[in-house]
Amino acid sequence: LVYIDEKQKYGYIDKTGKVAIVPEYDQLRYFNEGLASVSKFFEQENGELIEKSGYIDKEGNLVIGFKEGYGHYFSEGLAPVIDQKTGKVGYMDKTEKIVIPYQFDSASNFTKGLAVVSNYETLKSGYIDKTGKLVIPYDFSDANSF
Repeated sequence: LVYIDEKQKYGYIDKTGKVAIVPEYDQLRYFNEGLASVSKFFEQENGELIEKSGYIDKEGNLVIGFKEGYGHYFSEGLAPVIDQKTGKVGYMDKTEKIVIPYQFDSASNFTKGLAVVSNYETLKSGYIDKTGKLVIPYDFSDANSF
């Protein structure tokens, strides 16, 4: 599926060009592991707009509700999420359970069992496994996924 823009809202079309998921989102990302992150802007009591993301399945059903700090895609069953109170990043599974606690300054998606995480104090990056254990120390000024 690919996205289309209709009246400044985004949705998805199928391979024939037929609308598969009605355009209603302010931002969306591609599907990975059966889910796509979609975002909407919500007006707060003070009139300020705030972006929240959730996850839809390929039928367009919202399977993980809209929250701040969501928005990354799932890879290897996990997605990075940001704690809005601390700004730290952890990982959730597809049931929204935080399986790796909020502790990283930034974090990437998993590739081949490892994810890049960064420490802003040292300006270094390392790699964690899917349990959250640092398996390659914060030794790198720049790091990419495997």
